[in-house]
Amino acid sequence: MPTRRTEPAIVEPVETVKQENKEPETKYRMDKLRTKCMQLFHITTSTFDGAMYGCTATEMTISEAQARINKWLGKE
Repeated sequence: MPTRRTEPAIVEPVETVKQENKEPETKYRMDKLRTKCMQLFHITTSTFDGAMYGCTATEMTISEAQARINKWLGKE
């Protein structure tokens, strides 16, 4: 019959390896991001417009746009 372990299990730390992106992210035109904002960011076009208000960039990566939207929504 199995018995209950009385000594604590020893856990050895695992090295965390930071994976670097070998490929740079693709930049998309702002009008394409706006058109697909519901699928990409789960927001409406009016929310996208508000988050991008004052932005002079003509192209942006999806992660850059998501960061800007999150900041505008107050999620950061």
